[in-house]
Amino acid sequence: MRLKNTLMLTNKLKRCRRCNKILNTGMNKSYLCAYHYRRTYKLINKLKMNKNYVKGRRKEYKIVNEEKDKGCVAFRSAGSHSPIDVVSIDYINKTIKLIQAKPNSMSDNAKLKIELTNKELNGLFIVAFSVQ
Repeated sequence: MRLKNTLMLTNKLKRCRRCNKILNTGMNKSYLCAYHYRRTYKLINKLKMNKNYVKGRRKEYKIVNEEKDKGCVAFRSAGSHSPIDVVSIDYINKTIKLIQAKPNSMSDNAKLKIELTNKELNGLFIVAFSVQ
């Protein structure tokens, strides 16, 4: 009899939609436990990213895909605050490109200023590969 009453009681309780955990009676109407509610809230806030960051990241991925289509190995440096956003390595021509992605609306003078600021990155470098 006691087992039957507890089963009936648990059927009436509200449960989390994701993990089936029994919810407190004072919980919100989202039917999510505290863990899944916080996780969903963080995901929603993460989607509200800075528009400039999203546009820049999109352009970086576009450059990476264009370089890969040319047969190069290319990758972006995530969260970079350096003059290099994308690195492209061409095995056939033995060249390494260091690319700074900027918006198309940027003036030619501003792009030239960035190139002059980072002119030390042009030239010949000794490259060594190692596994550590």
